[in-house]
Amino acid sequence: MSQPAPEINTASQRHWMYGINAGFLVVIGLVVVAFLFYFGNRSRASSWASFDWTSSGVNSLSGSTKRLLTEIADRKQTYRLYNLYPSRSDIEKRDNRNAEQDEHRQKVLDLLNEYARRSSNITVEDMGDRPADDIQRQIRDLYKTELKPYEDAIAEFDPLAKKLMQFIEDQADKIGAAGQKVGSAPRDVQLAGSIQAAFQSLPDDIDSLKRAVKKEKDSTLPRWGRVRDTIVSGLTDSEIITIFSTLADKDKVKELPTALATYFTNANDEYKAIYSELSAYKDKLAKLPPLKVDDVLESLRRNSVAILGADSAKVVSDTDIFADVPNPNGGTAGVSFNGEQAISSALFAMVRPDKVKVVFIGLPAGGGMYNEIKDVLKGENFDPLEWSPPAPPTPDGPPPSSPEPPAMGKGVVWIIFPPEGDPQMAAMGMAMPGNPQPIIDATKRHLAAGGQALFLAETSAAPNPMMGASAPTGYPYDALVREFGINVQSKYTVVNYQEGTNRDTGAPISQASPYIPIDRFEDHEITRPIQSLPTIFGPARTQSAPSMVTVVDLQSSMPTGVEGKVIVKSPSGTDYFATASPFSSDVKFQQGTDLPGPVPLAAVAVKNKGQKDKDGNSTEQRIAVFGSKQFAADMFLEYPQAVMIGGQPAVVPRFPGNSELMKNTVLWLAGYENMIAVSAKANQGSRIGNVPPAQLAAVRFLIAGGIPVAALLLGGIVWSIRRR
Repeated sequence: MSQPAPEINTASQRHWMYGINAGFLVVIGLVVVAFLFYFGNRSRASSWASFDWTSSGVNSLSGSTKRLLTEIADRKQTYRLYNLYPSRSDIEKRDNRNAEQDEHRQKVLDLLNEYARRSSNITVEDMGDRPADDIQRQIRDLYKTELKPYEDAIAEFDPLAKKLMQFIEDQADKIGAAGQKVGSAPRDVQLAGSIQAAFQSLPDDIDSLKRAVKKEKDSTLPRWGRVRDTIVSGLTDSEIITIFSTLADKDKVKELPTALATYFTNANDEYKAIYSELSAYKDKLAKLPPLKVDDVLESLRRNSVAILGADSAKVVSDTDIFADVPNPNGGTAGVSFNGEQAISSALFAMVRPDKVKVVFIGLPAGGGMYNEIKDVLKGENFDPLEWSPPAPPTPDGPPPSSPEPPAMGKGVVWIIFPPEGDPQMAAMGMAMPGNPQPIIDATKRHLAAGGQALFLAETSAAPNPMMGASAPTGYPYDALVREFGINVQSKYTVVNYQEGTNRDTGAPISQASPYIPIDRFEDHEITRPIQSLPTIFGPARTQSAPSMVTVVDLQSSMPTGVEGKVIVKSPSGTDYFATASPFSSDVKFQQGTDLPGPVPLAAVAVKNKGQKDKDGNSTEQRIAVFGSKQFAADMFLEYPQAVMIGGQPAVVPRFPGNSELMKNTVLWLAGYENMIAVSAKANQGSRIGNVPPAQLAAVRFLIAGGIPVAALLLGGIVWSIRRR
């Protein structure tokens, strides 16, 4: 009978083996964590190891900045970002003063390093503790071409001043001799003495001017604009120009005593020549264009960021980087770090120095309702302008506005508002829209010249029964947008039907609200990056009547050569619908006459997509139509939401999607779809602030100690189970 094979590993051996394996796992885990911590700390100052695992992207750049850096790389441009936030002095550290200076400095450095990590075309240098002359010299070097005409013109001053002094010295004796021949009449003697005294003072004036010019020229970094201004003001304010202009005029010297009049008449050619030379030189200096470099250098100071490109520079100020955060109860709740949006905006302006013009057409009276979106567009390097058709002139009224828009045609974007009604007619219960024909005619010319347009629509005003069949109805620009396959059904008002209970009585209540929250967008280049941003379409009172949200859809059959897409819809479900009845809080959905949700609210269209003319220029034309005239008004862009920032109550925009939607639409219309992305400001409310030191220590302890301890406990449990 065969014997069983001896057991290779006894139970005791297996127990020890499992224990050793568990121990090895713990050690390996500790090594991995230590490795991550080591390189995580190194990555703060390195350009190759940086990760942001936060859902809000608090530790990384926004999508719009990343798109901008990609464009910089595509254009093969390079930029230098200089931190000018200095460290605290030893005295400040000793006295524990100005602690926020180090915090601000570190925040700016961390942000600038993110730009460098993201793009090899960006370099960052910390110049906060270096002499100001270092960066001033670099900035001046960028503007050598601009400075050359100044340097050449100012170099002509010394030879001219020398020639002028020689002329005065030569003339002094001759004028004195002529003065000796003046008769004894008191008036003649007085005039002769005045001329001689004036001539005697000229050398002092010229010497004083030469010293002022030399002082500025001999400075370490001369400001050539100041030198030019010194010469011009010196020639103007002193008696130099005045004396020579008088003595070069034959008619004026005739009024002098006979002996002097005879002398200056005979010497007229000499005086006319020197006066012409002086005047020509002064005019030459005055015609020099303003120096851009002077504007940059004037704004250059500590606690700022300087951006240097190939041939230009910009300075981002401390007030743009660290802005006061308003408190819901008034005053300020601290400081908001707006560094990314401020720096990226400055970079964008340097990448694309030619601004695209955006013209607000028929902006409601006053125009102040859209200040916020104008600032947003300026930050994206657009040039916002305004135009409304001139009103008929009245005897006592202001002069009419320009009959022609400030810009139109290819490369220009128009934002077109429905015409406002007459407020006096509205006060009498006759809410009639204004005359749209001047805007229609101008828009036809704009589109025919290759321009792009964003049309804003609203529910049509109810026809006035007093006007009968002549009362205008429908969307006034319907014929224009139908050429692009877009249909504005302005007889409808989009509403949100809400049901609930009375908090006091518990009784059921229901009402229709004209505010439409957008919980998702249709997929498009404009909307793709902003799916998660809260957005709302709603009404607002205008001069004549409330402006309500209406329906914007595509035609069932699109025109030849036109592609269109609905990009915004109301939420689905029976709570959202478009009613053909006049809006009231108790309106309900009527089957057969009303439109059920999701209701289309905005659409875009492209004509001649991708086509070019014989010269290779694009003939593509784009328009967008939104069923809300007010969605980008200040009241929605600035609607407050209370949050906590740094442990302090603060206010951020409640609907950041409204601003982003308008901005992205204008970018798309302008052909800048490659720059469409969520901006830094849009994420301001959702991004977390700095983690307090205590919480940060707890997180580090959990990662560094909690995970290894958990692995050790797990290994111990396995070991004990195996041992049994």
